[in-house]
Amino acid sequence: MLTLKSFFHPQSRPEKILEIPAGYYRPFSAENLPATPQRQQWIKHLRDSSSLPKAQFQRYYQTPLAKCLVLMQQFPLMEQGSHARPGGMADYMLESLSYAVRLAKGYMLPPGAPPEEQAAQSTAWHAVIVYASMLSPLGYLCDVHIELANGKRWFPLSDAPPEPYRFRFSPSSSAEERQSFGAMLAWRIIPAEAILWLSNYPDAFRALSLYLSGFREQTGVVHHIISEAVRLTTGENEKTIAEDICEVNEFPAEHADNPGNIFWQWLVEGCRSDNIAINQPDNSVHLVGGYLFLPSPWIFRQFLSDTGGEQQEKAALQKAFERLRYHRRDNGTMFTCHLYQTENRDGQYRKLSGYLVPVDKVFTGSLKHGDNPRLVVIP
Repeated sequence: MLTLKSFFHPQSRPEKILEIPAGYYRPFSAENLPATPQRQQWIKHLRDSSSLPKAQFQRYYQTPLAKCLVLMQQFPLMEQGSHARPGGMADYMLESLSYAVRLAKGYMLPPGAPPEEQAAQSTAWHAVIVYASMLSPLGYLCDVHIELANGKRWFPLSDAPPEPYRFRFSPSSSAEERQSFGAMLAWRIIPAEAILWLSNYPDAFRALSLYLSGFREQTGVVHHIISEAVRLTTGENEKTIAEDICEVNEFPAEHADNPGNIFWQWLVEGCRSDNIAINQPDNSVHLVGGYLFLPSPWIFRQFLSDTGGEQQEKAALQKAFERLRYHRRDNGTMFTCHLYQTENRDGQYRKLSGYLVPVDKVFTGSLKHGDNPRLVVIP
């Protein structure tokens, strides 16, 4: 079996064979946590996003991550929903963490600070995003009743179940109880060394403390990033209420001659074929944190130019696209981005306005383009 231990440390020892009674699950320790190819990819996103030295990455991120996975075992996230399957809780945590660290690349943290201060604090704020995203799902363990093969109840506190287990959902806990239980586990898991390090960055440490304690909306952009990561993972928000977002077909059959649908087909085909430039300094769309950024009005004028339309049709075309509701909609319709001249994101930049469309609505399979390191979404 390919395990997370072997993924991190390829020369791990063979796992011990354990006879599992019918209806029970095999307990996984830190040495034999299963690592599917998809889980490996999510962990790779975490590695690639971090600027910590290898040894520090292992202590600050890898060890807490393994502890979370040990506690989550093969539990589903919830009794129903997109992750109601064995291992769903761990998959949810890893996928939302993967989205969160990629989304965070599109922001300069802390917001409003001078560029040199943002650069000095970037590693600490990255840790805030990692810990807040990694540890917040622990509260779901409060709803799982776990029974060992010997009939005793097991509580997910610090280590793997000592023997095969089975479980059932007992979702009688209040939101406050889940939050308190999750916070208790979170502070047990974060290494003391990492807490001392983060305490050197008071604003970052305060944001993490607030988030883990349940005051999430008060953390501003941290809450925004993680909420969006959750939405991308599940199609729902953090309170598991469905978002007011239409499911998107790549090429909608209904009203196929609608200008918005014709534009959408042109956009998808152009991006997949590289006829529309991606991540270029000029006349280009951009990838950022799981989204495709469409600069406006350029993207609509480009469509009209390519298809022989009249430029005065731009306003009507833009409205037709908005009515498709394929783009992300928060407080407004469009987002502002800064496109810097260098990957360090300092010096001069161009201010762009446009739309954020989920990447998976446009592309299928693996992407040959990564996020544009010169583009920053302004919260």
